[in-house]
Amino acid sequence: TSVFVQGSNIFVTGSKSNSLEIISFSLSTSITTQPSPSSQIVCQGGSVNPLFVTATGSNLTYQWYSSLNSNGSSSTQIIGASSSSYIPSTAIQGILYYYVVVTGSIGSVTSNVSGPITVNPGPSMTSPSSVTISCGASVNLTLTSSMPSTYSWMASHNPNVFGENLTPQSSNLINNILINTTNNIESVVYSVIPTSTITGCAGNSQVVVVSVGPKPLMNNTTAKSICGGENVNLLLTSNVASTYSWVATNNSSITGESTTNQTTGSINDILVNTTSFVQSVIYTVIPYGTGGCVGNSQTVTIAVNPLPSVAITPIGPTTFCQGGSIVLIASSSSSYLWSTGASSQSIDVSASGNYSVTVTNSYGCSATSATTGVTVNPIPTVGVTSSIPPLHPGNTIYICQGQSVTFTASPNNSYLWSNGATSQNIVVSSSGTYYVTGTTQGCSATSNPLSVIVSPGPTDSAISASASSVCLGQSVTISTSGGNGSPYYWASTDGGNNWNVFAGAYGGQSSFIFTP
Repeated sequence: TSVFVQGSNIFVTGSKSNSLEIISFSLSTSITTQPSPSSQIVCQGGSVNPLFVTATGSNLTYQWYSSLNSNGSSSTQIIGASSSSYIPSTAIQGILYYYVVVTGSIGSVTSNVSGPITVNPGPSMTSPSSVTISCGASVNLTLTSSMPSTYSWMASHNPNVFGENLTPQSSNLINNILINTTNNIESVVYSVIPTSTITGCAGNSQVVVVSVGPKPLMNNTTAKSICGGENVNLLLTSNVASTYSWVATNNSSITGESTTNQTTGSINDILVNTTSFVQSVIYTVIPYGTGGCVGNSQTVTIAVNPLPSVAITPIGPTTFCQGGSIVLIASSSSSYLWSTGASSQSIDVSASGNYSVTVTNSYGCSATSATTGVTVNPIPTVGVTSSIPPLHPGNTIYICQGQSVTFTASPNNSYLWSNGATSQNIVVSSSGTYYVTGTTQGCSATSNPLSVIVSPGPTDSAISASASSVCLGQSVTISTSGGNGSPYYWASTDGGNNWNVFAGAYGGQSSFIFTP
């Protein structure tokens, strides 16, 4: 007879019956190999040695538990941990103990508590995960984390940016100077791994995205038109803060352009077009950002329109006498504005003054003429005084034969008398009509005429009265006869040399009525 055990069955064979008999029975549950009592220390996310048990018994099942204490208290069932071995999770930091409950057909048994498994945390990054810089600037990012740490970092390659470190670095400062070679924002991605100086554990890799501003791109490159003699007055601007280098190409028909490199932030050349046609000056401008970030060179074309030619042509002398006028004509152009406010090509001037005109051509460019002076001289006043004034109304002067009268003209620059004399004074002794033309500053006027009558000498005449005496208030008629004098002037005397000419007793009257 022989006996052997397989699982929970006992097999018996013997010579008597020459047959196999199976006898079933259940073994008690027991653990023959306990979980390791050794402590393990790992970093969060790291690997630990598996825990396992060896057990005997029938129909065995397993359930693992974690515990906060070495005695197994404060335990938590681990869902899914139902085999004879278990690899503890290191996802959560802290210290945990583990044990397993083995259940068989005959009872359950709890294993010993394992040794402590300590999961130390890795540092978490606290510095920014994104940075924006301008082209040519330093990233200048100081790396920080939740605990004292060292750092390893490197950049991924961006073909449009240069200056990034593509090999691992071990400093706590990312200070790459990044140059963007495009006109768009480009990104450089850095991977940073912190390692705690306390636990020696590495934290999760952090991605830091650095946005690098575009290289300088000129904003104002549109062609511009100015009139000859004006300032270009172009302020240079770009999409980022920049300095500039600029230079003009030479145009032999233009003066004033800068043909050597300039570094100002504006183009202020005063351009003069020496022709009557539109001329152009091309400026090349290069913008420079920070850190040697250089933009593409760009050109700005300045069209320089010609100024109109302007002059005033007087039709006739510009000096004339009062009452005259002169026509001033401007050079032909598109529009006109005279200093008088007139807007025609020509103006008629009759007053003294300085006259100018501003003309505007078809390009909208203007020029102002030199002034043209106009002088209007006054007409002189011409009068004549006589050394023998007329003794009766009118301009007739009577002189006796053999006598003369002197005529004097009012002051002027020159004189021309009706008798041909050219002096200011003339002496007249013959009958006639006399006048003078006086001229001052080229302007002339003629005096009123004076008549001179030369009379022969008078003869004595007899005087008679209608009465030799009269009463006060009565009148007497006094008459003359026999004389050839004309006119007659009546006068009385006191018997001496004092004569009194009677008013109204003249003019050819040979008698008059006297009332004493």
